[in-house]
Amino acid sequence: MSEPHLGRILVVEDEPDLAESLQANLSRCNYYVRATTAPAEGLTLINTRDFDLLLSDLMMPGMNGIELLRQALEIDPQLVGIIMTGQATVQTAVEAMKTGAFDYLLRRRAGDNLPVN
Repeated sequence: MSEPHLGRILVVEDEPDLAESLQANLSRCNYYVRATTAPAEGLTLINTRDFDLLLSDLMMPGMNGIELLRQALEIDPQLVGIIMTGQATVQTAVEAMKTGAFDYLLRRRAGDNLPVN
């Protein structure tokens, strides 16, 4: 008999490889995960299913992650939202937090040079 899921996560990421990777890795940690590359489909899923967490990319065609979070919170005010981006700015971080994001994560890619302390 399998253990119950720790939570239900919706991943919205326009890069298919990254969306699949996040879904696979979070699923291995015993979360129920749905992933989509389309923000509009993400809103449809939020309208029809119960999620605990929205993990969304910031920069996507058609709708950015902050607008997606804004609309998602209108549907489900209890939803926790995390915005992730590879192109962080203070302005978008502040906007995300004012919109209701729980966190704003800078996503590093393989090969990025990380500062050494």
